[in-house]
Amino acid sequence: MGGRGRDQSLNSPAMKLLKSVLTFASTLLLAMFWYACTAIQFPVTMRDLLLAASQIRDQAAGLFAKDSAGWINIMLWPHQTVFLCFALAAHAVIDIAGRLLSRVRLRKPASEVSRVVRRRHPSSRWG
Repeated sequence: MGGRGRDQSLNSPAMKLLKSVLTFASTLLLAMFWYACTAIQFPVTMRDLLLAASQIRDQAAGLFAKDSAGWINIMLWPHQTVFLCFALAAHAVIDIAGRLLSRVRLRKPASEVSRVVRRRHPSSRWG
């Protein structure tokens, strides 16, 4: 009973919201840390990333007419584009780490897993 109640409280809407907010905040903090470390430790690499992002912006702006390409110049600033890439990488790392940690935390003993598998197997209903 104690384990089941604990599982239900962990899956409540409030806990899911808290997990989402913490994941979002940690993603942004990790992305900012990586962005700052890259700019400080590897300025040439950061300059190359910013130049590549500005080339992407220029190519995207060239695909549209001059009057409708203004929003591309506003939305695709090189610093924002590079930070977005860092944020996507940070989200992937946090997601992978979270999945690995949840597997370790929720791992059941082998005897309990085999009992659950036997109950779900179609031949277990045949007697």
